[in-house]
Amino acid sequence: MKHSINASIRVEPPKEPIKHRCTFIVPSPKKKTIATEEDKRRFIEEETRQTMLSLGAAAQLHVLAKKVGRRKSICLEIGSGIGASGKIIGMAIKKKNGRLFSIDSFLIPPRFLKEWGGKLSWGPEVYRKNLKRFGIDPIIIIGNSIEIVPLFKNKFFDLIWIDGCHEYKIVKNDILNSIPKLKKNGILCGHDFRREPDVPSNGVKTAVKEIFKDNFWLPKGVQGGRIWVMGKKEKFLSLS
Repeated sequence: MKHSINASIRVEPPKEPIKHRCTFIVPSPKKKTIATEEDKRRFIEEETRQTMLSLGAAAQLHVLAKKVGRRKSICLEIGSGIGASGKIIGMAIKKKNGRLFSIDSFLIPPRFLKEWGGKLSWGPEVYRKNLKRFGIDPIIIIGNSIEIVPLFKNKFFDLIWIDGCHEYKIVKNDILNSIPKLKKNGILCGHDFRREPDVPSNGVKTAVKEIFKDNFWLPKGVQGGRIWVMGKKEKFLSLS
């Protein structure tokens, strides 16, 4: 039996077994905590470094999310981490009561353990806590993005941000699975398009170029892990 996820209703774990195992964490009715401007600055400048999301990348993602945030929108991030991109997208769409879905296995990447000396706070509870500080209450889906994204209805999301596993085959599948899930004029974008040649642990550039050819663009002013965006820049700028 084929199942789909329809976010126009409250998402709960399906009563019948589905082919792929995943866990849903739905928004809680608890009172939201409003973060101060200092909280926001510290979160961007300090905590997001754990996810390698630079200030330049954060600023560009904010611009992309604000485009769809002008109306009530539904967004998806593949790769939750500790909430860096989730916070940026969530803040951009909150004013119009937008909805954010986030998919992650929450298995700590080995390189993060090494780089941060095993002192890395990680997991759905950490992610939710970080976003709750900004009044953002996402729907968290714990599992494999390659298995979960196809369960959503086609033409469902206004924006999809891909920053999960960076291995070539995974990135390629995430992109191909995401394309039919976008609404007309939806934004598909992702992180870590390297200037350097790809390596086994990062095949983003190879996957993006193979799928889109020259039908993508790279926002300027982002150092390190660059952002890629599907489509022509001129079309993006013309979106109302």
